[in-house]
Amino acid sequence: MVDTSINWIWKPLNSVGPFDFDSPISKFEKDYQLELIEPASEITGWETYGLIDYETHIYVENSLIISINCYDQLIGANIAKLSPGAN
Repeated sequence: MVDTSINWIWKPLNSVGPFDFDSPISKFEKDYQLELIEPASEITGWETYGLIDYETHIYVENSLIISINCYDQLIGANIAKLSPGAN
């Protein structure tokens, strides 16, 4: 089992922490004890996975990671500079 303390480094268009975009969720399910917290949405078709002890949601479409909402510490980005209209 992988150490579940996660370094949330954001690599734009690549990954957030150990989770790579466009990778199969099955690659991470067991090692990170992911749990399905919401089945496929009728609107988007996305499933939502969560991690025990983290405020993070991983969104999956057709078994591939497509989006990650990380409410834990995010390293490598100044979010204010990424917001529309920010100077």
